[in-house]
Amino acid sequence: MAIEGTIYDNALLGILQNEGQIYPFLDVIFGFLYRRTDFYKIQHDENEKMGFPARMAEKIVQKAFKKYYDMSMEDDAQQLKRKKQVLKESEIPPPAATVEVITSEEGEAKSFQVQKEPNAVKSRKEKVIQTSEKKNFELTQADFQKNAESYNGAIRNNYSWAQTIKDLDVRVKVPQNVISGKSVKVDIKHNSLTVNVLNEEGWTTEFDGELSFKINVEDSVWTLFPGEHVHVNLDKVQERFWESLLKDEPKIDLKEIDNSRPMEDLDEEAQAKVKELVYNERQKQLGLPTSDQKKMENILKEAWDKEGSPFRGQPFDPSAVNISNPGDLFKT
Repeated sequence: MAIEGTIYDNALLGILQNEGQIYPFLDVIFGFLYRRTDFYKIQHDENEKMGFPARMAEKIVQKAFKKYYDMSMEDDAQQLKRKKQVLKESEIPPPAATVEVITSEEGEAKSFQVQKEPNAVKSRKEKVIQTSEKKNFELTQADFQKNAESYNGAIRNNYSWAQTIKDLDVRVKVPQNVISGKSVKVDIKHNSLTVNVLNEEGWTTEFDGELSFKINVEDSVWTLFPGEHVHVNLDKVQERFWESLLKDEPKIDLKEIDNSRPMEDLDEEAQAKVKELVYNERQKQLGLPTSDQKKMENILKEAWDKEGSPFRGQPFDPSAVNISNPGDLFKT
């Protein structure tokens, strides 16, 4: 897939060849941003012209990574599709069946070759028809959840959408002749999204609708997958799951989607608590002390030989005290 911006490839390739590995190469790029730009400067005041709001630079990097990661996944899918098509075309077709037909003029029987559909092909066609019909009318949320492009979202006539609690991914289909970013106009506003494409008849609207909730325009980006679709990533203003992308769109059942949050989306305190719970559960399964029990054991060890301790002078033996429930040690 051709990607715009390849005019810099030779310069970047020279850096990569000189550094030898990806990490040093990326270190050069981010080092340049540190030395020669305000990329890492944090704005502490809205009136400041240099830098970005806190965590904004990190979001920009994540979005750039996600953009090309999605393109890579699309390339893999297309490559797999082409391989399947080649294998399908290389299959030996079944022999043609001779069908006897009576002509109306001469009343004589004449024969000609008619290519009958084998049962396997017919079955596949029926399956495609059934899937197509289901795609338009009978898809359930369970079906949407099986597709990365509609995970926690839905598939509609000419677009699909997926979501996390923080953002949305919208894919709007475009004609096959739309292969350049210059042939696409994407208008992203706080409460609406419009996608126009240029074709032989001029500019036509492929998508236009009022969003269910507000989005951050400055953190939203779009990418054209030539001849396939426009991928728009929208950053939500409020962390919540949407029942629909557009206000006039059928709503999905939020009870049937994945409401979990990735660990990296939690604050440091919450992440630490989750890790502690997972650790304690694993320790219990292995018959080993939990984090609380280890803390209590350390406290016990410190007090073991101190003045007034009933265990003073004896070798440290945590089994002499029941610390399975640390709270019992402090009961009076």
